[in-house]
Amino acid sequence: MTNDVQQTIKRAKEKIQYLDLEVIKLKKEIEELSVWKNNYKNLQSDYNSLKLARTFCQSEEDKKKFYRQFTNMITEIDKCLEMLND
Repeated sequence: MTNDVQQTIKRAKEKIQYLDLEVIKLKKEIEELSVWKNNYKNLQSDYNSLKLARTFCQSEEDKKKFYRQFTNMITEIDKCLEMLND
């Protein structure tokens, strides 16, 4: 009976060691995914900046349209800031 208990304890310790290694692997994977997530956010920001820059390289009509949209956005932001200050 003592041998069975010792075997069970030994298997439990081995399982704990295995799980500890798995936790370490998963933590490393989480770190890598975090780096990829940050890279994705940076690329997305770069893409949005590129889209904005391309807007300036469009035709005069497109530039005017963008300028109107941009002006409207600034007006809306100003309104929001006024509401926050009140």
